[in-house]
Amino acid sequence: MTELVGLSNSKPSLSKALDGANGRVSCRLLPLSQFFIILFILVTLSVLSNLMFCGQFSLLSFFSTLVFIPLVVAASLRLELDFSSKGIKSANQLHNDMLYMRSVRPWSDLHSVRLRGVANNRLMERLFSGQKRLSPVTWQERLLTFLGQGWFRQGFIVFDFKSGGMVAFPLAGFDSANIEKLFLILSRYADPISLNADVIALQRDILTGGEVKSNLSYTQMWEDSLAERFEVTNFVPLLSGQSIRGGELTVLMLLNCGGMSSVYLVRDGDGKRLVLKELAVQLDTDADEDAQKLQELFSREASLLAKLSHPGIVQVQDHFVERGRHYLLLEFVAGLSLRQHVKLKGPFNQSEVLEIAEQLASVLIYLHGFTPPVVHRDITPDNIIIRENDRKITLVDFGAANEFVGNLTGTLIGKQCYIPPEQFQGRACLKSDIFASGGTLFYLLTGKDPEPISTSRVSEVDKQLISDEFDNLIAAMTSIEPESRPSAEELALALSALPNGGL
Repeated sequence: MTELVGLSNSKPSLSKALDGANGRVSCRLLPLSQFFIILFILVTLSVLSNLMFCGQFSLLSFFSTLVFIPLVVAASLRLELDFSSKGIKSANQLHNDMLYMRSVRPWSDLHSVRLRGVANNRLMERLFSGQKRLSPVTWQERLLTFLGQGWFRQGFIVFDFKSGGMVAFPLAGFDSANIEKLFLILSRYADPISLNADVIALQRDILTGGEVKSNLSYTQMWEDSLAERFEVTNFVPLLSGQSIRGGELTVLMLLNCGGMSSVYLVRDGDGKRLVLKELAVQLDTDADEDAQKLQELFSREASLLAKLSHPGIVQVQDHFVERGRHYLLLEFVAGLSLRQHVKLKGPFNQSEVLEIAEQLASVLIYLHGFTPPVVHRDITPDNIIIRENDRKITLVDFGAANEFVGNLTGTLIGKQCYIPPEQFQGRACLKSDIFASGGTLFYLLTGKDPEPISTSRVSEVDKQLISDEFDNLIAAMTSIEPESRPSAEELALALSALPNGGL
């Protein structure tokens, strides 16, 4: 009872704060197509009644009209909520009733945001039906969608409140702009703990243009998302919806955060999604050599990436400094990291890993053949994205600056199991990338990280997973001595000689 009184007393100031809020989100309760269908039926009945049956069915038309009127009202009704940093305010009577006439709630009163009744891929098929990554739908499917097929099968998003009451929106009633706005607001203001696992997954897919995987378990991804996005930092990350670079870029969501850097999904003025990597280093004095060195490495990474051009390497768009922070603007690659893919769908089979290994070898041949040669330093399942549209891999997040941060703070950035002995000693070389690649292949086949500073053999986990030839190659790649490992060119030749998936 005390909590309810507290909410009631705070309502006037909160309500005033939310009046005219620019964070209004709305959706339609029912599809307008049903309005046109029933209108057509009523007009047809009326015409037939007068022309063919001398008005004998006028009574039927009258009762049909009684049904038609509330349907028109429902179809025209838009469910709306106003959002601000203070809280949430209902803007329609239906939601007011669901909130027991206490239409204004602070964010602290939000208990959970959850999904109900979401059918597999129905929502994303509608929202992204025009994108090339999905096969075009037929005119019959478009007609059925217009007529409201699957309207409620697309499910609902439900807000539950600690002091009682709830609000629900049919996901089919959102257009692309409003559903994106909703998830931007949740990303900015809602306590991440209040977002259910499936909501976090849908939020990521909506903002990245990904594909809903509603038939999969979200629990691990939810935990990983919280761990990645909300680590303790020594600076304040950018907020969702915040503009940067004179309004040219808008932050959509925080992808990763920790230490002195963050990674964001952003959108430019043309609506193109990009990745923004941020380095925040406070220089106390000009003599702060460590911070200056880190900034130098970050700038070097930007310059290096700008020179690289390979389909398997993320492309840099720009490098700039704003408010004392360094930013690297990169292309956005839609897809899951190899680690996420394994956690959601299980380990890859040998044939799939061979295909990935051949692509990775091609990238290493390019990097190691560059003038001067480039050592990635941070090849792990976390830093390789498998693209959704063509199932090809993209290597991201070069590790020179990350390695320096690890040495500086005493905590190595990245998984220690993928770092060869010489890199621990500060002597990374071209063969260091081969060791890390071998450990990555081990993980893809087994779903387990390799033992640190050791030769990896998949057969020791399960002999059925791999052929002897491929097992020996991975063992050679993860040899303790660099000279015992194959070069990138030798690796490519060895992979091409292996039977494709034969065990």
